[in-house]
Parts: sequence; structure tokens; C-alpha cells
Amino acid sequence: MTFGPDSAVLLTTLVIRDLKMYNDIFAIIGICYTGKVVLQFAWTLFKGLKTHLISKLWTNADLKNSFGEWAVVTGCTDGIGKAYALELAHQGLNLVLISRSMEKLTLLSEMIESQYKVQTLVIAVDFSHGPAVYSSISEHLNKLDIGILVNNVGVLSPRPLFVAEMSEHSLWEHINVNIATVTLMTHIVLPKMLKKNKGAIINMSSIAGLAPVPLLAVYGATKAYVDSFSEALHHELKGTGIVVQTLLPSYVNTKMVSYSPILMSSIFVPSPSVFARHALPTLGSSSRTTGYWLHGVQVWLLSCIPASLRISTSGLINKYFRNVAVKSRD
Repeated sequence: MTFGPDSAVLLTTLVIRDLKMYNDIFAIIGICYTGKVVLQFAWTLFKGLKTHLISKLWTNADLKNSFGEWAVVTGCTDGIGKAYALELAHQGLNLVLISRSMEKLTLLSEMIESQYKVQTLVIAVDFSHGPAVYSSISEHLNKLDIGILVNNVGVLSPRPLFVAEMSEHSLWEHINVNIATVTLMTHIVLPKMLKKNKGAIINMSSIAGLAPVPLLAVYGATKAYVDSFSEALHHELKGTGIVVQTLLPSYVNTKMVSYSPILMSSIFVPSPSVFARHALPTLGSSSRTTGYWLHGVQVWLLSCIPASLRISTSGLINKYFRNVAVKSRD
């Protein structure tokens, strides 16, 4: 078999044709991928504007009429819980304040009643004690028109820790407070909300629940539960008049991040009052949100990073925070 000039030309023509075909295929794939990225970005931007900007312009100011006369806030004597209690009182809702310290509850109750002219009921319980605390809470709440439940109470280790460093008490505390409280408090208020076909349940998850977080492994896992439970509940209750919202904030300037001066002074770390003022208007506008627009930016940026890199980087950051906290303690 001979291989002459005509054969070479034919072979070259076939190769070029095949290359053009592959180039066209790759071009189509590239256009599709670029289109997907552009559409995802546009959709994310629209949701962000709708949640954090439009919700402020057309916020539902009459929460009492929309949901009920009373709001319940767990973990209300400090941080985000206290800020939410003050915002709800400012909007005219009576408050059931639930936390561990009766002294702090009394001071907060007196201040709210004096400043906002609403009623308060205080319940001092330690949710880390498990099932025993819920019967008395249920007796109190069944007598009231509960319109909003803010499942805020939570625990976090005083600094990032390896799981092996955590005590058994701390492990159970994470489970009983971060997981059981959200579930059982929801179970207490839900039947009456269903009867009147209105109500709102706000569950405090965390950006730490969106992916595994080394050295905050248990905390992150409990917050992933809250996120999953809340999202499922949102779909269960569609059409019932009950609003379920998951909040997934990043760091907020509370006692939980006091182990790091860096975290307490960052523009990405708002005060509890700033966070609550941004987050509460999103109720009814978004079922799942960071609550604060800069935290939304953080989540979007993190979503652009491969999961394995994101996990390993968060582990390195938390290891740094752990070491700094240990040195400052020593």
C-alpha cells in the first residue's frame, strides 16, 4: 500500500475537520458553563437584594397582627438573643424570656417593660439538663398566644478544640442545647400555631453548619442539624400560614468569639444589635438566610472555593485561634 501526496492531503483534511469539530464541542461546553455561572451569580445577587434590601423597604411592621401577641426568645440575656428580644419588644410584642440566670432575666424584663411598655414572662431554665426542663415551659406557653418563637439558645466551646479535648459534659451540652432545644421548643408551640393558622419559628443555625469545620466539629454538626430540621419543617408547613426561617450567620461580636480580638474587631463581625436589625426584617422574605448582608457575601465567596480546600483552610484558621487562646490563657 502506497502513501502518496493525495493521501497526505486527505489525512490532513480529516484531522483538521476533527479538530474543528472538537473545538466546536469545547466552545459549546464553555458557553454552557459560562452561562450557568452567570445565571447562578445573577440569581444569587437577586436573592441577596430581595432578602437584605427589598425586605427593608417592604418589611411587615405589624408582627403582632401577623403572627400573635407573644414572642418567645431562648438564650435571651446576652448576644443575639437579647438583641432579638429588644427588637421584638420595640415592635410591640409581649415577650417570654427564657434563659439560665434569673438575675439577668429579671433585669432584662424590667428594662423591657419600662422602655417598651409590653408584658414579659421570665422562665429560668438550664437547657443542658435535658428533657426535665420542658414540662414547666410547656405549661407556661400553653396559656399564651405565641406568635413567634426564636430558637436562639446555643453553646460553643470557649475556644476551638479538637474533639478529643472536649469533655463528655461539653459534648452532651452541645447536643442538649443546640439540637434538643430547637426540636422540643418547636414541638411545644407548633400545635397552637397550626390551630390558628399563623405563627413564625426562627431557628438559629450557623455558617459553621454549611460544611464540616475542624476544631468546631461538634458545634458545626449540631448547627447542620438545625439547618436540616428547619428547612424540612419549612416545607412541611407550606400552606399552613406558619413561617419557618433558618438563620445562618457567620461570626457576631458576642461572648462566643471573645477568644479572638481579631474576630471582635472585624467589619464582617457585626454587633448583636446590628445583626438583629438586619435579620428580623428578612422574616417572611427568606426562609434561609445569613441575616446579615456581609455574611451573605462570605457564604457566596466560600461557595466558590473547592470543598476540600475550604475545610482544610477552616481547620488551619481554627487551629491558629486555638493556639492563640491557649497562649493568652497561660
